[in-house]
Amino acid sequence: MRTAVLEETNDVFISASGRRDLQRRGQTGQRLSYAAISQFLAALRRFFRDLQTKAHAVDGAPARRIPRRFDPREALATPEHVEKALAGSEPRDIALPIWQRLAIQAARLTETDLGPTPWWPFSAVQALALLWVSTARRPNELLRLRVDCVRTQ
Repeated sequence: MRTAVLEETNDVFISASGRRDLQRRGQTGQRLSYAAISQFLAALRRFFRDLQTKAHAVDGAPARRIPRRFDPREALATPEHVEKALAGSEPRDIALPIWQRLAIQAARLTETDLGPTPWWPFSAVQALALLWVSTARRPNELLRLRVDCVRTQ
């Protein structure tokens, strides 16, 4: 199972709209990233652990657990080369001159920089760009901000 995940491509477990999106971007059939491999194996470990520890009913049959014939933590452990690759992607400091250029570009952002069909309104992109360079927050932290927490000055 673990070997199959390592050889999997990005177009196997996706919806039809996800497949169209990959085709539009020309990324169909690419190998899974190390992060995707790690997350997929973690989900499989959790799934099999739940089947072994909690009783589940299927099609009206009495609830039962599957017998413990293997340890999901060992059988589906993330390979060392994947863990090493992920460990090498730790965040690092950005040099001050590069950070200054990013801040200047965020302040000079225009609607034409977003391309022909942007996903977000220009004002939202501009606010996120300025927040990112001024607060040093990760993109997922910025997306979790509440609507009323940002005000114009």
